[in-house]
Amino acid sequence: PACFPLNGVYMRFVPSSKSLIGMNSGRKTAFVGIEFVLNKKGKPPLNYDVQQEIEQLLLKKYSGRPHWGKNTVPLFIGIGKNYDAVKWQKFLDTKDRFDPKGIFTNQFWRRIISKKNSELLKTLMSDGCVAKGLCYCSSDNHCDTNNGERCGAGRFFKEAFICRKD
Repeated sequence: PACFPLNGVYMRFVPSSKSLIGMNSGRKTAFVGIEFVLNKKGKPPLNYDVQQEIEQLLLKKYSGRPHWGKNTVPLFIGIGKNYDAVKWQKFLDTKDRFDPKGIFTNQFWRRIISKKNSELLKTLMSDGCVAKGLCYCSSDNHCDTNNGERCGAGRFFKEAFICRKD
């Protein structure tokens, strides 16, 4: 039995970049990729709690920056705080200047950049939202309670909230 079946964990190390919102903007970076195969029945992958704890550890403790090509909503809520404030604002100003009417702005960007993140989170926080990739749990109903999962602090990173069987 493997913690990360089939595809595994990948890491690569890169120098800092001058880009405004690149993953390695202004700092040397270790890219960490956790890959898994989706279950045909819509269930989360084996040991999904471990993956969620690692994600939250990287985001919260180490100010991690998710890959812009991945669109799992919880990774991006409040993402601006993980970038240099001046560069982040410069990016937002540039985007507004070149697309003032939001013609090229997609729904994903609207969700993550919303000034109303608390309202956004309320709409995403539905029964079973963790398995759908819409949230990190804050109550048991966000987990698969039919499968005996409960929402609780991470095993090693206590600031994480994950669904797991105890």
